[in-house]
This record gives sequence, C-alpha cells and structure tokens, in this order.
Amino acid sequence: MASRQARSAAVLALGLIAASLSAPAVAVVDLAAQDTPSQQVTWDCTGSPCPWGPSTAGNAAVWSDGTTARYGYTTSVAVYLPAASALGRTITVTSGNASVYAGPADSPHRALAHLASGDAYTVSGLDAGDMLSLQNDGGSFTYTIEAAAPAPEPTPDPTPEPSVEPTPEPSDEPSVEPTPTTEPSVEPTVEPTPTVEPSAEPTPQPSDEPSAEPSVEPTPEPSVEPTPTTEPSAEPTSEPSTTPTVTPTSEPSTAPSADLSSQSVTWTCTGNSCPWGGQLSGNAGVWPDGVSTRYGYTTSVAIYLPAAAANGTTITVTSGSAGIYAGPVDSPHRSLAQLATGEGHAIDGLASDEVISIQNDGGPFTYTVAATVEPSPEPTPSPTPSTEPSPEPSTGPTPSPEPSTEPSAGAGTPSQAVTWTCAGASCPWGDQLSGNAVAWPESTGALSTRHGYTTSAAIYLPAEVANGDTVTVVSGSAALYAGTPTGSHRQVGQASAGESVTIDGLAAGEVLSVQNDGSAFAYVHTSGEPTEPTPEPTPTSEPTPDPTPTTPPDAVVMQSTLALWHCTAFAGCENDWAPWSGGAVSWPSWAAYPNNDRQGSNARTVESLDGETLYPYMGEWADGCEILVLEGDVLVIEWERGTDVWRSTYLSPGDSYTIDLQPGEDGAMIETPDTPTSFTVALSSCTPQPLP
Repeated sequence: MASRQARSAAVLALGLIAASLSAPAVAVVDLAAQDTPSQQVTWDCTGSPCPWGPSTAGNAAVWSDGTTARYGYTTSVAVYLPAASALGRTITVTSGNASVYAGPADSPHRALAHLASGDAYTVSGLDAGDMLSLQNDGGSFTYTIEAAAPAPEPTPDPTPEPSVEPTPEPSDEPSVEPTPTTEPSVEPTVEPTPTVEPSAEPTPQPSDEPSAEPSVEPTPEPSVEPTPTTEPSAEPTSEPSTTPTVTPTSEPSTAPSADLSSQSVTWTCTGNSCPWGGQLSGNAGVWPDGVSTRYGYTTSVAIYLPAAAANGTTITVTSGSAGIYAGPVDSPHRSLAQLATGEGHAIDGLASDEVISIQNDGGPFTYTVAATVEPSPEPTPSPTPSTEPSPEPSTGPTPSPEPSTEPSAGAGTPSQAVTWTCAGASCPWGDQLSGNAVAWPESTGALSTRHGYTTSAAIYLPAEVANGDTVTVVSGSAALYAGTPTGSHRQVGQASAGESVTIDGLAAGEVLSVQNDGSAFAYVHTSGEPTEPTPEPTPTSEPTPDPTPTTPPDAVVMQSTLALWHCTAFAGCENDWAPWSGGAVSWPSWAAYPNNDRQGSNARTVESLDGETLYPYMGEWADGCEILVLEGDVLVIEWERGTDVWRSTYLSPGDSYTIDLQPGEDGAMIETPDTPTSFTVALSSCTPQPLP
C-alpha cells in the first residue's frame, strides 16, 4: 500500500507558482524537464454527486494553472489541468508509473495513457471543456513536463509536411499495469472515446498461491488487503467496434480468426445486487452469440459467452493484455488465465451454466479466437519432417497436444489449468478456484487433495519422490510450494524462463506443487537419481554459514495464524464476496483491532480457520517495532486505519525491518504476502499497548 504522506509536502524549489485560489499553495515544476515528485492528494466531498464516498486519496501531479473541483469533490491540491493548458505538453514518467486521464469536470474521465518509468505521452485530442490529470492511486511517482514544441515553418516542397494539429484520437501508449487491477483509479469510468490501436506492452502480475477473492473479475490471489473493487474498470480508452465477429460453429476451423479489437463496455445497474455501483466501464471482447446481463448489470454489448459456445475454443491475445474469467451469471467469477501479448488459453471444462469473458479494465487489446486443436486420431507417418506450419500459433516452443511425461529439454511440458473444488470442511479459499500447475504422472503417487479441496489433476508430489528432482521453467514463470496436505505451505523456490530449482530438504509427509495462478508456463522435470556420496571431501577455508537467523536475546518469537478476512459490510455481503485468505500475527484484544474499518465490500473482520476472532491490526504502538524473519515470507503494512492506501514491505527469512509510521499513519500489520502460508518472526521493542 502506498504511503499516506503529509498533504502539504513541498515539491522542488524551482518553478514555485501559486496554485488556484481553490487549492493550497504548492511548489510545482511545470515546464522544465526536471523530475517532479507526485503529491499525496485527498478528494473531499463538498457537493454532489460524490460517487466515491465522502473522501478518497491517491497520488497525482500538481499543476500551477490547474483546478481543484470535479464531480462534487474538492482536491487538496490542483490536480486538474484545463485542456487549453494541457494540449501539446509532453509528460514523461521518470520513476514509478502513472496514468493520464481526461474528460469534462462533471463527467467520467477516460484513460489516455498508462505510463511506466521512461514512457512519455504528448497530450492531444482534448475538447475545450476537458481537463487532464496524471495519477497513481497505489503509489508515488516522479515525472517531467515539457511545453509544446513550436509549429514548423511551412515549406514550398510539394510533399506535404505532417500535420502538427493534435489528433482527435486519444493516445495509445501501452499500459504497463497488469490486469485485472483490484484498485480502480479515483477517476471513474466513462463514456468511451475512439481509439485506433490497442495497448501493446502489458506486464502480467501472477500471484503465488491460489485464492478465491474476486476483484472485478476475480484474480486467483488478491492481497490480504486488496484495493477497492467498487469499479472494476480503470479508465476506458476505446469506442466499441461495430463488427467484431467470431462465431464458433459445429465444424470450427482450427485456424485463428483475424485480429479482433476489444470494445469499450459500460456496465449499467438494472437489477438489485449491483455490487460495483450504479455504472462502470472497461474493455472487453464482444461475442455475436453472447449475453449482456450479469450480477444485476446490463452491459452495452454482449461480452459474456455461454459455456456451450466457449468450450473447445482457444483465445490468443495479439496485442495488449487481458484476463479470461468464468463463472455462473449471478456468482463471482474465477480467473482462468492472465494473457500477455502472444499468449493463448484453451477453454475447456466449463459447467453448463457458466459464461466466460475476456477483459482489461485499464486499456484496449486485440485477440484471436480459434477452435482448440485436437490431436489427429489417424496420424500419418512420414520419414521426413513436414514443412507445413502448425495450425496453432504459439508464443514459445510448441508442445505435443498429448505431452510426454518425460519431455525433452528443448520443448518442455505445458502446465495444466487446475481447479480446486471444496470437498471437505475447512476450504479457506471459497468453494472453487483455479490456476495453473504441474500435473504429475500417476506413477509418482502424486495427490489431488489438500486443505479440504480436491484438485482436477494430481499436483501435489510426495516428498520422497520430489527430493532430488529438478524443475526447469522453459517459458513463463512458476513458484514451488511445500508443506503437509492439511497444513499451510511455504514457498521453496521460484523460477522464470531458463531457470531451474532443485528440490531438497522436504520432510517426510510433505508434498510439493509447482504453480502460477495468473498464466500458463512450460517446464522440464528431471528426476533426481540417488547419487553416491563424493569420496573426496572438499576442504574449505570458510565455514558454511548457518542459514537460520539468530534470535536476539530480548526478542519475543511469534508465529502467524492462518486466517480468513470475512466481509461484514452489509447483510449478505459474505454471500457475494468470498473471504480473503492469508495469515497474520494476532495480538491481545485490548491492543489491536479485529477489523480494518474500511468501507463497502472491503470492510473485513479477521477470524481463524476455526472461527475464532483474531486481532492483527496493531495500533500506533507498532511504531519502532523491530522484526526479524526466522521462517517463511512476511508482508508488513503501515497505514492509516480505515483507508485504502498503505505502504508494503516484503521480507524473507533472515531479513529485518523496523516499523516507522509516517505522518498520518496510525497502525500496522504483520501478515503473509498474499498467500495462506505461515511464518515465524522475532520481535523486539514491540510491546503491545492499550488502544485509545
């Protein structure tokens, strides 16, 4: 979570200009190509309609000639730049990332560009009544602003010079933020505006262990403290295309369709539940035989494809990025895959009452749809390799449709889409969830049960088989987890394409899995043959360091507790929103809070898997608490209680950290990093105190 710094922080000394009378005075570097830091901004409701509640906060660029009023809110600094001043300026993000939004003062704003560090965008195509902002809800960033370049002198050359008039089309700068996001911008979604080309450079963001908590369309593993989900869309950037047509037929062609463009879609509340507010928007694939109703909303185009038409198709993203989601019409949806440019996913195994959608809240994308290629029942032997190209395009090595359990190092075996279905009592991640994992051969004795769930494939490899084995990731990335079938699992390795992990040290009774919740991967599994001890000991002048951190003599050792964050905002909330799962250090009831005091579906109360109330939210006494991680992975959050912004610090075994609350912050929590795992920490100078 981003830090909630003092709202009156000074920026650079150069270019000090007084802000408008409706905003506090702020130091701004406006036209010099020098790094300027974003500022913490508060939106306070002073009028109507105030669609985001009484107050919200984020990070934004501040303009000397900007304004502070929009949609019933007054901002603490001038973050909205009128079109007349914005046109022609070039915005470059020099660290962090940020998005450029534009629109009228009292209407939803559209996303013009999503900029990563080093990306630039020149403002064009604004209407006279538009205003522009540069924002990042979740973290700070730095940027430079350059004034518009002077128009070139016309020349008599008969070849016309390119026009310097601003194009009416919004920028198509690629988004670097992964989708789906769980924290929409404080900018609401909008009436879509035309776009010519979709975004082309996504950054996928897979989580570690599967989770059932939805965002707008659920990602497999949200944070224990996810960002608001009241608006799944960020800022739309495209006008619906008139004819995206891909119709699966009874005799489908295996060739992919021509590139189809996503369309800008609006969800309008026309029913009862409507958990995301009155209206929101985003980008999605449109289906000729799709449906347009879900969860009390009616979409402007048919984006939900019934299972009967979806099963047996393969969707490939050709530019931008998108997520594929599935579930019943009136229930939360699970993530089937998060696809970057060139990645595809085969749809299979959907229940008859389910629908799928392909979406990106933050930016447009293009994609193809083809029938999933089945292996030929009558293969034709040939003494020479075929020169015909494969009918199924692939972004990496093309595995056989029926992969061998002993793959060659060059090809790799593809991971499988796996579903976890609750078949027991505890089921901490909800009734069902899905992800991608290695499915082990039957001969290995791999299990398909864990923590009350049954998996659709045997993904849990017994320790006696796993120890000594090596997993090499050929494409994509994956994480390795280990633990007992009924206990929490720890991460024992992680590998990207070309990297290997050798498994060692698993205890008897433990199992190992190789997973990526967000996207598929390919791998090579090499069995570890028993090796003879080396007869020649290799002396070393340096002793092998002890991997176990030394506990300080005055420290208190504490272990996390597996926990569920239950939705308590309104009656029936838990029926609509699955609990978040994770683990945290719990404190005495008089020293910490059992809930986060947030709003809407983000209001959560913490309980153990046995239903006991836990108290993980520390008060101001957390300031100065010294943390040494002994086992497991840890996430420390520092925040202002009840808000949707915080600072995150990730720690591994041996790491140490001292909580240092900043102005405005009044609490902290020591938890797991988005996974229902366990950890052990040694705490010093961390004596609980009574809450105020």
